[in-house]
Amino acid sequence: VEPVLMAIANNFITERNSSEVIAVGLNSIREICSRCPLAMTEDLIGDLVQYRNFKEKAVKYAAKSLIQIFREKNPQMLHRKLRGKPNEEMIADGSRLK
Repeated sequence: VEPVLMAIANNFITERNSSEVIAVGLNSIREICSRCPLAMTEDLIGDLVQYRNFKEKAVKYAAKSLIQIFREKNPQMLHRKLRGKPNEEMIADGSRLK
């Protein structure tokens, strides 16, 4: 599955594409990762979350929704700053606090 994510990222999520194409690419990767979070690499997620500061709203919201998926599914993949504050569910499940 990882080559599929890399192909989507390389073909859709680039600065030379329009914001709609970038948003579609990010949303496609989000849907794949919601079903299979282990398909993502730390390097790729690190690159993709940088789009949360993009000027277009669609791209910004798509990147933030990708961050939200990984906060729920696999927070260790995210940079520590992006993991969010631990809630009661995360405290009860001690494996997510690492």
